Amino acid sequence: MKKIFTYFVQGIAILIPLIITLYIIIKLLFIFIDFFVWIGITGNLWLDIILGLLVMMIVVVGVGALASNYFFGNLMHFLETQFEKLPLIRHIYSPIKDFTEAFVGNKKKFKYPVLIQTSPQNNYKEIGFITQQDLNHLGMNDYVSVYVPFSYSFAGKLILIKKENIEPLNVHPTDAMKFIVSGGIYDIENK
Repeated sequence: MKKIFTYFVQGIAILIPLIITLYIIIKLLFIFIDFFVWIGITGNLWLDIILGLLVMMIVVVGVGALASNYFFGNLMHFLETQFEKLPLIRHIYSPIKDFTEAFVGNKKKFKYPVLIQTSPQNNYKEIGFITQQDLNHLGMNDYVSVYVPFSYSFAGKLILIKKENIEPLNVHPTDAMKFIVSGGIYDIENK
């Protein structure tokens, strides 16, 4: 029974990210397919799907290429700043954007994996990522902020902890995140 549960957990760990990724791609694809069906270019469902897929790929790659352009990058930054000032939108858009940039993009936030001592009495440690090394603005000169992700989830908790209670973890940040999210199943040494 324990082996079946282990296989179940491993299956979930593999399927959840795959399903979420496929769901997002399919939703994006159907936006383009529905556009072609709505304007009625072909009238053929399979041709609309192929056109939708082709246009989706062109748009996504095009936005990625334009984002690396200096002028377009500045324009996007200006538009995002204006967009984040809208009352309801900023509470939805900003956290999603920050979360996405933390894992992908040019501004990856989880670059410094560390072990943190959360219970010195029990020698209890957790793996996290330093998100800010300077907390002077909070009046906490000896502290850093560490994000500790939960296993089997991308949720986590933020801990403000004294610098003396952390130690650098000598692994690649991606491997550390995979290890945490997999609940310790991911084998760092074999990679």
